[in-house]
Amino acid sequence: MSPEYYNFLRRLVLLQKHLLPPIKPVYSDEEYDKTRGFITLVHAEIEAFVEDRCSYVLTETRTRWQASRNANRILFALYAMCYSGWSALNDDMTALPKLSRQFDLAARVGSSFTQYEHLVSDNNGITEPNLKKLLIPLSIRLSDLDPNWLIEMTNFGSSRGGVVHKSWKANQPPDPGTVSTLIRTILLPGLNRLDRELTAVLAAAGPQVQTKRIRDRVLSAYRMIATGRLS
Repeated sequence: MSPEYYNFLRRLVLLQKHLLPPIKPVYSDEEYDKTRGFITLVHAEIEAFVEDRCSYVLTETRTRWQASRNANRILFALYAMCYSGWSALNDDMTALPKLSRQFDLAARVGSSFTQYEHLVSDNNGITEPNLKKLLIPLSIRLSDLDPNWLIEMTNFGSSRGGVVHKSWKANQPPDPGTVSTLIRTILLPGLNRLDRELTAVLAAAGPQVQTKRIRDRVLSAYRMIATGRLS
């Protein structure tokens, strides 16, 4: 379990505690409104988790590439997606930063990283098209994930849109029990699987680059001053 997924779970527990009413036959208007708020905030937390996780994988991939210059599946997928014009997504990606026209590999790889960073920051949703844009450049195919989960993620994203963009009069009140069951039995297991898939592709990108902690750097600097030599 990644730190991002752990923090996401903690946040969901708090949201459920604060907003989701106990399961019962009849709910008040206030409880329905709290359930609508729960749906909206859970959607935001799911979106933030996926984006943060993808950003972390990209950052680590860049660090490992810069340290070793060894190719890996994430680098290959990202490079291929960017320099094929994102044609595999069948989407208009003209708003992305321009790619480097240099033939130097490092420049082109760096340009690919910049495009993907922009794509993540510009993301707005958790539906299948959103996930396709975020995951395929990191070498994760949607066929690697549960198709039912993808459908339910799209449905949940659409239901959140109805809550946010329509008056309560235009929507069937969300049933708290149904919402809780959906998140617990379908959305969370799928997100857990996605978390593990991202961990796996990052592990295949090479060993983590070891960096000194700030405290270690300070101590090392003091030793250099005291001894007059590099440590």
